[in-house]
Amino acid sequence: MNESSQRWAWLGSRAWRQTIPDCAAVATLLLCTVIVFNTYEDYAVSWDEPVHLSYGNHILRWMESGGEDDGALHFRRDYLYGGGFDGLGAVVRKYSALDRYDTLHLLGGVIGLLGFLGVWRLGRFLGGPWGGLWSLAFCALTPVMWGHMFFNPKDAPFAAGYIWGVYYVIRVAAVMPAAPPGLWVKLGLGLAAALCVRIAGLIVVCYLALAVAAYGVFRWAETGRWLEAGRAWWSMGWRAGISVLIGWAGMLVFWPWAQLQPLWGPFHSLRNMTNFNLHNRKFPFGGEWIRTYDAPWDYLPRLFAFKMPEIVVVALVVGALVGFFLLVRRTREPKEVQRAFAHFLLALSIVLPPAYAIVRGSALYDGIRHFLFLAPPMCVAAGLTIAWLQEKGAGTFFRGLSPRAAGIFSIALVAVTLAACGRQVAVLHHMRPVEYTWFNAFAGGMRGAEHKYDLDYYGGSYKEAVERLEAYLWETEPDEFFSKTYTVRGCGPSGILSRYMPSNFRYDKKGEFYTGFTRAKCHLQHGDYPEIARVERYGVPLNIVRDLRKTDEPRKETDSDAK
Repeated sequence: MNESSQRWAWLGSRAWRQTIPDCAAVATLLLCTVIVFNTYEDYAVSWDEPVHLSYGNHILRWMESGGEDDGALHFRRDYLYGGGFDGLGAVVRKYSALDRYDTLHLLGGVIGLLGFLGVWRLGRFLGGPWGGLWSLAFCALTPVMWGHMFFNPKDAPFAAGYIWGVYYVIRVAAVMPAAPPGLWVKLGLGLAAALCVRIAGLIVVCYLALAVAAYGVFRWAETGRWLEAGRAWWSMGWRAGISVLIGWAGMLVFWPWAQLQPLWGPFHSLRNMTNFNLHNRKFPFGGEWIRTYDAPWDYLPRLFAFKMPEIVVVALVVGALVGFFLLVRRTREPKEVQRAFAHFLLALSIVLPPAYAIVRGSALYDGIRHFLFLAPPMCVAAGLTIAWLQEKGAGTFFRGLSPRAAGIFSIALVAVTLAACGRQVAVLHHMRPVEYTWFNAFAGGMRGAEHKYDLDYYGGSYKEAVERLEAYLWETEPDEFFSKTYTVRGCGPSGILSRYMPSNFRYDKKGEFYTGFTRAKCHLQHGDYPEIARVERYGVPLNIVRDLRKTDEPRKETDSDAK
């Protein structure tokens, strides 16, 4: 080994390849845990939470009454949803000393942390310690993840369950036929985590079925005998069936309606959810107003390109090109084929759901909220790309490169990635607690997205808006503040607004003050009245508060007054 090689040999040391990234990943998870337990109270109550809180109460009463209290069997349309998060939340609330919504927000944060853990495990399994670290870092620095995991009772828990289901399917597929019994049980629990929140988790079962089918074909290609394929399908099929039964049983625990028809009920629910049509409304997309059922084919691709961190988007594009390159030149050794198939399953978990939605013409709205579960596997794919480039990229694309040049390339890549992560830390700090409204530089930032896309579609800005109104009145009317009762109205549900009001504030549909978020241009209503406060990020308003007392012009009845 020459002197130059010795100088850069530390890049191949155990400390650099394993100890440093693993320690950094553990530190990241611990830091995220500290942040969750110190910020969960900062997040507002979302549009959906009151309904899901009520559904959870119905589920708990169903369980405590032995099925005599059947309110959960016909509660709105929510009875068609798995109640994994709602039912668990009701149980936790029963013993929690915290406020009911704070309890749910902390529970959502903890489940989000479990999702981060699943991302790390999957990234590390496929890409080693550095793959795990970058996957975790990208997911933990994705604003839309933080912006939903505290107060989104459907999509955020499903995202956490989905990544665990995908992780164990890939684990099993990568080691067939040597998967131990414990791994099949864990796979069943991973399936339960996905299925118990949304029946759409059945897609993970499809990935498992594909893995079993592919293994049989692989055995046939290896031996040239279909009998071997049949044996493989039987051997892996009944084990996969047990995992599915475990997942199915876990799905039913907090789903009263499906408990009464455990075999066909979930499929009936899936059919109803697929034909869901209660939200046929208009919203902005690309500067035009479209309907939920008329979304263009690029709705999801474009919004993911605009809502994910820039480094994740770039890494996904590079990863797709690198993956194709490696697939073409990869050897046909059995281990290599199985490993390539594991990466294919990861890619499928990202591509198949939106492709199905595009082909079917599904209703799409509220940004990427309903497809939030794609963000974790996207972060894993991006993390694997960076890790591969860091370790093998220079040697693969630049043959004959000196150890010094390869080392410089690796260190430079790490530095650029860390700089991008540092920028995302600043973004998260600035956007909190409405991180889900953020748009990246590819969309022109928040200013580029203003008026073109939905910003605050979930009402997360109302808490801060009421706090700013209270501060304004305390500053401008200190002598009257405690002796007067102020009335407030807005676009959001009255119960949510009232939650943030001090004792001398009350909600009234003819209130003296108006607060409106950006959904349906609510923040632009009553523009002839003076603005007294606003919630904004990067100079873009998310919620505007107006004083309806300070003009002689008569107030006009608006759509918001009827809400």
